[in-house]
Amino acid sequence: MDSPRADDSAPVSEGHLPAFLHLAMRTGLELSPPTERQALLARVRAIQTRAEAEQYMRDVSQKLDAFRSGATTKP
Repeated sequence: MDSPRADDSAPVSEGHLPAFLHLAMRTGLELSPPTERQALLARVRAIQTRAEAEQYMRDVSQKLDAFRSGATTKP
């Protein structure tokens, strides 16, 4: 039996998602050069749905994986 999945169109203000999104934003800022800071913050501010938050967190996770593997360096 599949576990229930939250509605992808639900707002990001529910449950623990805001905290996870904040953590992803902090990680993204840490891994990005200062010149990308404003664009990153604008992207996070524009997130309205769980699906958008999930995509952003996947993007940050990929960036973190690349950093850990040595494919990129910390700015």
